[in-house]
Amino acid sequence: MSQGQDLLYSDDEESHPSDYNESTILLSNLNGGYQTANVPYHETSQHQSEYGSMNSPTSSLGDSDYERRGNQYINYPPMLGDLANNVAMKGGDQRLASILLTVIVICSFSVAFLVSSAQGTGHGANVPGVNDSIQSRMHYFPFPDGTVFSPEGGLVSSVETSKYVPFKSVDRKELSVDASQIVFPDLFHSSLRLPKNSSKVDINGTSSPLPLLKVPFPTGAFWTNLVIAPTSDREFSYPVMSYPYAYKWNPSMMQVSYPPLRRLTDKISIRDIFNPDMTFGTEEDIIKRNIVRFDPLSVTLRFYSHQVNPHIEENGSDPDPKSSYWESYLVQGSPYITAKFNDVTPIFTPLSIFNDFGCAWDDVDNKNTSHAEMFGVCSKLESTDGQSVILNGVQFLVRAQENLSWMIFASEPITLALDSSRRNIRSEEKFTGVIRFVLIPPPLHDNALKQNGNQYEGISLNTSQGVKRLIYHAHTYPVGAKVSWDFQDIAATSTSQLLNSNHQDILQGSQDKVRDFTVGTVNFVFQVKSMNSDDCQSTPILDKTLLMLALPHHTAVLPSNMILNEFDLEYQCIKGLMKPIVGSQWSYVEQLTDIGFDQDQDIRNLQNLTFEQEQVILNQVDLDLGRVLPTLTENVYGFGKQIARLAQLCHIASILERPSFQSGATNGTVSRVLTSRATGMLQDFLTKYLDGFSTDNLLYDINFGGIVTHNGILNMQEDFGNGWYNDHHFHYGYILYAAAILGRFNSTFVDTYGIHIDSILYDVAHGANDSSDLNGGAFFPFTRHKSWFDGHSFASGLFPFADGKSQESSSEAVNCYYGAYLWSLVRWSNVDDFQERINFAKLLLAMEIRGAKTYWHMMTQNGIREVDPMGSVTLYNQDFEEGLMVGNLGMMDVTVATWFGTQQLYVHMINFMPVTAITKELFSKPYIEKEFDEVIKPIFDGVEMAWRGYTISDKALIYPTEAWQDAEKLRSYELDSALSQSQVYFWIASMNGFNASIISTGATANHVSTQSSDDASCDNHQGCVLQNLEGLCCPSSEGVMLECCQ
Repeated sequence: MSQGQDLLYSDDEESHPSDYNESTILLSNLNGGYQTANVPYHETSQHQSEYGSMNSPTSSLGDSDYERRGNQYINYPPMLGDLANNVAMKGGDQRLASILLTVIVICSFSVAFLVSSAQGTGHGANVPGVNDSIQSRMHYFPFPDGTVFSPEGGLVSSVETSKYVPFKSVDRKELSVDASQIVFPDLFHSSLRLPKNSSKVDINGTSSPLPLLKVPFPTGAFWTNLVIAPTSDREFSYPVMSYPYAYKWNPSMMQVSYPPLRRLTDKISIRDIFNPDMTFGTEEDIIKRNIVRFDPLSVTLRFYSHQVNPHIEENGSDPDPKSSYWESYLVQGSPYITAKFNDVTPIFTPLSIFNDFGCAWDDVDNKNTSHAEMFGVCSKLESTDGQSVILNGVQFLVRAQENLSWMIFASEPITLALDSSRRNIRSEEKFTGVIRFVLIPPPLHDNALKQNGNQYEGISLNTSQGVKRLIYHAHTYPVGAKVSWDFQDIAATSTSQLLNSNHQDILQGSQDKVRDFTVGTVNFVFQVKSMNSDDCQSTPILDKTLLMLALPHHTAVLPSNMILNEFDLEYQCIKGLMKPIVGSQWSYVEQLTDIGFDQDQDIRNLQNLTFEQEQVILNQVDLDLGRVLPTLTENVYGFGKQIARLAQLCHIASILERPSFQSGATNGTVSRVLTSRATGMLQDFLTKYLDGFSTDNLLYDINFGGIVTHNGILNMQEDFGNGWYNDHHFHYGYILYAAAILGRFNSTFVDTYGIHIDSILYDVAHGANDSSDLNGGAFFPFTRHKSWFDGHSFASGLFPFADGKSQESSSEAVNCYYGAYLWSLVRWSNVDDFQERINFAKLLLAMEIRGAKTYWHMMTQNGIREVDPMGSVTLYNQDFEEGLMVGNLGMMDVTVATWFGTQQLYVHMINFMPVTAITKELFSKPYIEKEFDEVIKPIFDGVEMAWRGYTISDKALIYPTEAWQDAEKLRSYELDSALSQSQVYFWIASMNGFNASIISTGATANHVSTQSSDDASCDNHQGCVLQNLEGLCCPSSEGVMLECCQ
């Protein structure tokens, strides 16, 4: 049998799947055979790579849903009664309508059985906590003075927020570029836009600028490429990734790509390239397009070919039923491309040409009736020119010249014609209903294409269990989703109750202690519809027949009975193989950290220090408090790292100056001088920054709803793109950490400046505004950078990227949510529902750690990836994984390089910084052992001082005693601004395995700068020159690093 004919119907009983009944044959034989056409290949223009375009800077289910009875699967076919009536009423084939009605009798027993089964058990019917936690969270993070924001959201909420945020509120156009020139509001449905006659509102004598939309704009959403500056190619947007497909749109059409088909791999990168494998459009001209709604997992796009009644449209997102339009639902994890058409004429165009278009009976010669025709799947009509292929029915199969096979499913009978050019398939008349495409993914190899030509490797479709599954589940489709969460305290009875490898404290060896813990449950509830009904409502059947695809980190934590094993097709994405999941409700558990500012074991280890060793660290703190202070002329990222470093000094002093650590103090007198001094300095610098005494103040951007920097909003390239919402979690995580440290010791700071830090937290970790529905709450978007489907954050903001979204420093993302958690711990410990708020930040942290371990830390043990109990050997190319650490992860590419260089040192250490207690939870000992021995150790002695503090801290995780000796040679003022020599000492001394008894404190010296006098001269530092300082400044002759040093 030829590859082009492997789905052709045969009368031979042997050709039917043995474990399917009559109703299954109806669906499994619709696949359509082909008559191979010898059509010459149309050369397409060479794909022009968009990589690098406008690259902005960054910082350095229940059981299987086939109910099984013995060896027979009882299948649920589409409801055909309405379909048959529609055929008859529309003047269709009366005989076909009669046949369709007959099929109902054949299928009735299957339907009845499945309905009764679906009403029984099944994952998702009663997901723990879903009903409770989906409730409105508009006041999830109310301001502490009890301010209640308008449930109407929109303008009132934005104005009220601007009144309570202590930073100056700004209108972007008054400083640089109008928000509407960055994000195009006309691309949003009118129900999401402010009325055109809106103007600045005067409330209590204050004139407030207007937001861009009624809802805060989700700058980190996966789909932002759709509404910002497009490419030069016919106004097509840059691609957005809704796994496993990538999408682009322009004013008249939508392109869809399966990027892994064109995967390019080498030692340092893997890139999936966008080419329009299928284009969706209409015969009618499109007069406008809109984003209609969005949520954390989806976005709905709509194209209009008819003027819309503005009064109907402004009252909601449902279209005027008299209008002509089509829309598509981009839902993360859907293997189908779904489009709903209303009184328009669909057109579908492949990348090259269609080779074949057919029904299941094309191979049956000289027969008046075929099984396909009998079952009403598809029938062939005569063409007027004798060359076009015209088919009528509800299920079709096409093959493009590249040997890509697509199945097409329609909710209503449709007549489709493949014209003689084989360039387009179009409807013969206007169509109202749903059409779904699904690609049958070919097997992929390193270079995707076979070497002997431009055709993808084919598969035997008529024997594929995956193909049968795709047919079976085609009638249920998602149109959106809700994300929710809940928490539960678990009383541990044994260490076996630890739920996953994220939190087993491998480095600190605390697994021998049985302890209670808290888990957070993440819930995805997909909103589903049936091709048999336009109602969007959950039913047992719909809930159990939605087919989706999960990413590797999902399969590691979802219940194993949700994963569909009878599926031999492989859908890929840049993150690896996606697994099929059946069910509209997903729930998985993350164990939340029990680490606070330190681990308990850290403190016990520090208590093993001798008094002399404690004094070595405290002496170094004393020196560092004069040498490595923050500068208020630094950008937000630099200041954040510096203020966090100062906070660490404060924290170290507070630990080592405790009475329990001062057993060797003279006359029993316990000194708290350093703690007091450090706390005062921390308060001075942090409050000055928050009060606006820096050269780069924080502002509240009321247009988008976020905290941005003054310089960042003036220039898109300043502050690593902060004003365009790049890297906020990197920048603000350091400030949150510092504020939490200060808040522990100074309740006045919390009372006075709590609202400042809350506003910063809301910018990156807000728990409300999770969709386009107007749900009120402070005017900040939902968890700005977090991609809930990807399981980690993306750093990209409002810059167009050819890889969708991307992120470099996974560890700094972890630091953001660690800082948010610590601040929540300090801020809300006296609030009634404080634990809920703390746990929410801890959940964001747990998700980020899992994401980093899964997609950044590339290591397997005994052939099994350490965080994936499902047994994935590799996610990426095996040669690529030899680098052990991902440098930058996009939605369509992954590299072992950074924005600032390709050296392995940069890749590993940018994903190691900063050094805090949570670092020990982020990295496992086996990973660090392999990383250090293979990557860091060979270059260790030659590492420049700026990075040396991190490589020593990395080494300390496995060789702490040796690392102490290395740390003695550090110079704080030459280290990265997020780290000090004091912190490295403290880090090393907190390790299991650190042998304090063999450390000679006499060998430890306070190192004086080896900089030349020219380097230290005030004249060589602009900040010092501006203050008219002369002589030595950086450091001074006393070894003090002045604030003006750059």
